[in-house]
Amino acid sequence: MYEHRYRGFTLAEMMVVIAIIALLMAIILPSFGRVFAIQRRVTCASHLDKLGQGYGTSLADRRMAGHQGVALTGREWQRQLLTYVGNSEEVFQCPEDDGHGLGKKANLSQYYMDVFRGGGYDGSICLDEDESSEWVWKLSATQFSKFSALVSQHGPRPASKIYNHPGYIPDDNPDLYYFSFEDMAWAGNADRDFWDLLFKIETVNGMDLKVTIVHGVTGYTHDLYLGAPSQPDRQLLFKNCKSHAGESILIKGEGASSYGLNSVADRIQPGTKGKVLIMDYERLLAAGSPYDESGERAEQLREQWEPDANDPSGPLRFARHLEKCNVLFPDGSVKLINPDDIHPSDPEVCEEYWNP
Repeated sequence: MYEHRYRGFTLAEMMVVIAIIALLMAIILPSFGRVFAIQRRVTCASHLDKLGQGYGTSLADRRMAGHQGVALTGREWQRQLLTYVGNSEEVFQCPEDDGHGLGKKANLSQYYMDVFRGGGYDGSICLDEDESSEWVWKLSATQFSKFSALVSQHGPRPASKIYNHPGYIPDDNPDLYYFSFEDMAWAGNADRDFWDLLFKIETVNGMDLKVTIVHGVTGYTHDLYLGAPSQPDRQLLFKNCKSHAGESILIKGEGASSYGLNSVADRIQPGTKGKVLIMDYERLLAAGSPYDESGERAEQLREQWEPDANDPSGPLRFARHLEKCNVLFPDGSVKLINPDDIHPSDPEVCEEYWNP
């Protein structure tokens, strides 16, 4: 009987197959990359479209309330629009960007409490306490409710003995917590009721912190400062905190975005065609008009519009979409534009795209 034998591939044949596959991959992969880049560009344009809709709605609300002018101003524009885009931080981020979003949430790392006893300075502590310390407890809203219930039932001192503080335990609302201070613990005294001075900390708009002095029954004096004791220009916020019960301060987060607002947007008439309102930009404000009189304008333009100094031949850092950027106009339209076409170095370009 005839027996048919199959032979394997030779080394040369294998090399040819591998070379063909590699060639096909080299042809196909860039195409896939471009497709994904176009998809991200479309998503970015969709984000700007939502910001445009939010801008229109916020403007209508301002008119209903009797306010005049545009709805967006300066470094508050993101917060002004946040509620009009469903409190979605994602809308403020271009898919090509690396996690800017709405910027950094405010923190208390630069806020210090100076303690005075007997009229003399006794020390200072940073207000940003993540866990319990020798003289301050951080309490979630749930923990505070439990603690205050014991204080109400037994009085402050028995409560401190009944309630063994386990350290900060987050609950379902991490944007609300309390600082409870004990003045005698600072002095090493056994009296540790932790009911001498109470602060309430709330997150506002996902970015800012509202600090409220709830009450103060301490015999000491506590002054709240912005800045460490070593800083000579530190700012006094509250002198003798216990005398300011019920008062609040707002600590703002650091703005950052994938999108920048025209720095003179508040002078541009709503519905205007062809004027830049918001654009795919690496800074919170896009300086592009001679009407922008804040800071050194020439330096701003060089810094914000020229390519990366380490790569002068490269595209602008905010021209993320195949060297172009998305631009939202006051009439609600979104267009993909070459940055050179709206570069403010040309007075005619400023007049057409930037000036009110």
